[in-house]
Amino acid sequence: FGSSHFRPSYLLLGNLTKQGGRETMAILHVLFLAATIFQVISVPTTIVGQSDSDDFEGSCSTALLQLSAESSQVSHTPEYYWIQRGGKPTNFGYTKYTAPSNFSKKPPAWTWQNEDDEQVRHSPLIDDEMNLYVMTTLKLRKFSPDGKILWIWHPEEGVMTASPALYQGGVYLLSAGASESGTSPPAEFATVHLVDMETGQLRWKKVIPGSCGPDSQSVFVYNDTCIVPMMTGPAAAGTNKLAAVSALDGSSLWEYSMDEVVWNAAVTTPGDGTLLIAGSCGGAFRISFGGELIWRSGPKPEPNKMCSTGGGSLGPNGVYYTEYHKRENTKTAHISAYRVSDGVLLWEKTFPNFGGGQYPAVGPLGKNGPLVVAVAIGDNPGLNNLSIYESPGTAESYFKDPEARKKMGVPNYVNTVVVMDASTGNEIWRWNAPVWDHFAAAGDEGPNVLHRVKTKSPENPICLPDLQGIPLISGDGTIYSSSSHSGDLTAIRDDNSNGIIEPTEVSVFSPHKCFLNSPSLAPGMLVAAPCWGPMYVFKE
Repeated sequence: FGSSHFRPSYLLLGNLTKQGGRETMAILHVLFLAATIFQVISVPTTIVGQSDSDDFEGSCSTALLQLSAESSQVSHTPEYYWIQRGGKPTNFGYTKYTAPSNFSKKPPAWTWQNEDDEQVRHSPLIDDEMNLYVMTTLKLRKFSPDGKILWIWHPEEGVMTASPALYQGGVYLLSAGASESGTSPPAEFATVHLVDMETGQLRWKKVIPGSCGPDSQSVFVYNDTCIVPMMTGPAAAGTNKLAAVSALDGSSLWEYSMDEVVWNAAVTTPGDGTLLIAGSCGGAFRISFGGELIWRSGPKPEPNKMCSTGGGSLGPNGVYYTEYHKRENTKTAHISAYRVSDGVLLWEKTFPNFGGGQYPAVGPLGKNGPLVVAVAIGDNPGLNNLSIYESPGTAESYFKDPEARKKMGVPNYVNTVVVMDASTGNEIWRWNAPVWDHFAAAGDEGPNVLHRVKTKSPENPICLPDLQGIPLISGDGTIYSSSSHSGDLTAIRDDNSNGIIEPTEVSVFSPHKCFLNSPSLAPGMLVAAPCWGPMYVFKE
């Protein structure tokens, strides 16, 4: 199923399963098991490998494919624990594994200090051996499980703002920049790089004409296809085009233009030969692996306009969930649920007084808990107010005195996690973070910002994150919230299931540096990497 000529057979099997009932299922069980044992056919594990879908109740055809693939997966495809932005290409913000959640018990096992004040936009990736891959604007570092730097790689041109992705022994990265050929304006380009996970050496690179937005997108690699976000024409910002290349050699496959702005573009797949992506104004798209539109649902399109920093996430129940707010009303978050098969709206909930500015997380709330959607809603932090640095006394008052900040007109930013029943949208519980009364996010203010401006740092002066990272649901029902306001990492679990989050059900670790994305999680290990701060690794 790794190449296109297998896909019609995949879809046919799904239809047979639906039409033939139990008899067909029994026959298919026997055929798949026999084929696996005798290796009559080969089923590449790119369809099901590296996903947590074995925890989920999927369709009959998906279950059969997983059954046949698991035998070969053991020896051929290692399980990478954190593959791309959001965790995995098949679901965002959920892992069946658990990690430390009581931060008062013991400190991090080790840290990377980030001595050069580099910007870490994305969650570190984690491979099958618990090695970490940390990307900054100009470098990719590989760390051993105990914190030793194994290699450092950097692109020859451009900067990196999109999350890398792990796939079959390689790290796929995207750099973007402008040529120095003397053209006016300079020709913009994006380059896809494949770096060997073991050696840190470049295997190949592919230059794609065009530009990338300034946001924090994600490279997507699945089924031997690498998809990168691009920007073209009069788009306000972000992504409005997807470019697909072969994951094997970088050769061009197809392009798809959406004519709508996608922010922090992150593609996902049900593993059935189709892709899903959501726009900043609430539009949801289902696209074939050949770059053809299957359906588009949601509010009326607003070509090339940006509404929010929200996006969409796929559930194991065949439902795609989107989060956004409208351009004319940035203070009402919309959470919508669309059926993947046909794009029909199943339900929608609104949250007045909260912006919708992040991708949802979808997963079971604990081993025997309900399937939930966890959404981060609230206010994105603002820009730095440089006037506070005009005198040492003003700056000191601003950072130390809440009353002084109030007199300066500092807004109060809110930040909330809401957990909803995935089938109905009904609220199960919510947790409100402390109000943030600063102009900008923690780490985007202070002396370091001035130094970055003065030295024209390639890392950019500020991170300018969303309200928080994608919520992370772990296997024991803990939800990790990574604040883009104060920089707090908070572990939340409703232990007594009363629908109220009490102080004893919350544990906080405070790096005092904002997060742009969630922590990463592998069995017994939690990795938190704020935008400007050290990277912290917690171990059980």
